[in-house]
Amino acid sequence: MALPQLNIRIPPHIDEQLKAHAACNGTTKTEVVLSALALYLDCAEDVPLREKVAVIEERLAVLEAEMHCTQTMPLMER
Repeated sequence: MALPQLNIRIPPHIDEQLKAHAACNGTTKTEVVLSALALYLDCAEDVPLREKVAVIEERLAVLEAEMHCTQTMPLMER
């Protein structure tokens, strides 16, 4: 049985961000959109594992950058 199909029109700048995100995470635009919809609709169990890992890696990178800034900041500024 074929999966239902959804066709949408999006602004070019969002399409560029979508392509970049998919390429960066080694996934497809379809998987990124499916993951975003699943998260938005509170169906997290339907998010592909690859996308879950990509989100965790992005969050970890932000935390590591924040930790690095805090560690390099002089004690008086902390």
